[in-house]
Amino acid sequence: MGAFKDFAWIELNTDRQRRLFDILMSDYSRSYEEIIDEMMEKEGLAGDKEDHLKYYASVRPALYKMENYNRTRVVEAILTSDIKLHVYNESWEKYEGRGKENLIIHPQMQAKEAVDELDRAKLSLNIMTWHKDGMTERIVHSMLAGAVCISDETKYLKSHFVDGENIVLYAPDDMKKLTDSIKYLLSNDDKRISIARAGYEYAIAHDTWESRAKELINI
Repeated sequence: MGAFKDFAWIELNTDRQRRLFDILMSDYSRSYEEIIDEMMEKEGLAGDKEDHLKYYASVRPALYKMENYNRTRVVEAILTSDIKLHVYNESWEKYEGRGKENLIIHPQMQAKEAVDELDRAKLSLNIMTWHKDGMTERIVHSMLAGAVCISDETKYLKSHFVDGENIVLYAPDDMKKLTDSIKYLLSNDDKRISIARAGYEYAIAHDTWESRAKELINI
C-alpha cells in the first residue's frame, strides 16, 4: 500500500548525512536510535532529548533515503524471482528497477478499501520503515483479513509470534529466505492456510481494540 520514491534522487548534503547512510548500508540489523546515539557520542554531543531531536532533524534525508532504498531492494528481490507483486499506488509507475514486468500496479486506496483488498489476498508483504523493536497495524490487518503476513523481523515480532506458525519472518539482509518463503507458500496451500488461520486466531485473541482495552484494564 506504500508509495514508491526513487531513493537515488534523495540528496545527502552533509558529511553527517552521508556517514549515517554508509553505516546503515553496512548493517541492516541496527536501529536508527542505536546508530545515532553512537554518532552523537563520537561527536561529543550531550544526548538529551532536545539534542536528539535536533540531530534527527539534521540527518533526516539519510533516513528517508535508506527507507526508500530498502523498500525498493525488497521489491526488486521479489520481482526478479519471477513472483507477481501487487502494489496500490500509482507512484510505482516510476519504478524502473529489474523485474518491472512482474509488478502489478493498482490505484491508491483509502484505509477501508485497503482492508477490503486484504480480504482477497493470500499473502501480505509488510516492509518495516526501519523499525527494529515494535510492530505495525498492517500486520494485524493482514492477519485479521486471513492473509499470511510476511515481514522483516523485529524484536517484538520474534518474541510475540512464531516464525512459520502464525507469521513468516525474514532477516532484512536475507532476501533469499524471503523469496523462497513466498514461493513455498504459493505452492503449498495447506501450509499457507494453516499459518493464516493461526495468525488470525492470534490477532483476534491479542490485537483487536477490545483485547488491548482489556489488557490495559488489567494493568
